[in-house]
Amino acid sequence: MSYELDLLRQENAKIVAENAELKHENSKLKQIIEENAEFKAKIMKLERTVDKIEKQNQTISQVSASSSLPVTSQLSTPSPIEDHSDKEKDTKTYVTSLPRDIIDDDSAETLDFVETVYKEKR
Repeated sequence: MSYELDLLRQENAKIVAENAELKHENSKLKQIIEENAEFKAKIMKLERTVDKIEKQNQTISQVSASSSLPVTSQLSTPSPIEDHSDKEKDTKTYVTSLPRDIIDDDSAETLDFVETVYKEKR
């Protein structure tokens, strides 16, 4: 009976070792699945951004085709707006239209900074 007990203990030790190995492999697979999901989300976000850019380019092409003025950029050219509040001053401010609908949340802060620097340099 002692011999059978030893065999059972050895078999149990093998099963415990296999179980530990399977748990380790399972954790690796879970990590791979999580990374895969993150990549899929990034790809979907990029695809949406590309779609928005393509739609915007189509719109720009349509406007360019129907207009005598060439449109060369997604950023509109600054257009002067006269300040009518004080007729004595001959000041003009410039308005820049940026395609905010294609900018993700991560780059909005950077874009705001660039706009601020641009306005300060004028």
